[in-house]
Amino acid sequence: MIGVTCWVSPTACRPSCRGCFARPEVVDREHRLDGRADRGAADGALRASKFGVVGLSESLNAELAPKGIHVAAVCPGIINTPITRSAIMRGETAERREEAIAFYSKRGASPDKVAEAVVEAVRKRKLIQPVPSLHVTPLWMLKRLAARASQAIARNLPKLVMRGR
Repeated sequence: MIGVTCWVSPTACRPSCRGCFARPEVVDREHRLDGRADRGAADGALRASKFGVVGLSESLNAELAPKGIHVAAVCPGIINTPITRSAIMRGETAERREEAIAFYSKRGASPDKVAEAVVEAVRKRKLIQPVPSLHVTPLWMLKRLAARASQAIARNLPKLVMRGR
């Protein structure tokens, strides 16, 4: 999982992006910056790999900056895509598909917002680009300022989200 999450993006873009921009750019996509691990070991491994993408982006940016290459990590929050309608779901998750569709439709940002964030990260040479900022930044800041409080919220976030539909 970590190999796929951390290496697919930079490896895939290398050959295809040469000449795409006026200066070399690599944009990695991380899931979120909030550090949640709310669904057990499998989700914890996924979250760890996503933190790896941010760490890899930070390291690559520092390493490649002298060569004029900028690396950014785009960190989307809730994005309204067709995945809630097309994903294979089982058990309790499958039973709540309609709730998920309604939640993503109501609260999710459009994929166009993510595309705009990628362009902004490239133009402004940002290292970390949360999108939409309102979804991602508050939990990221809480994690940095009050790690214990962020863990309590992470454990209870699914319940809080479903309550606030």
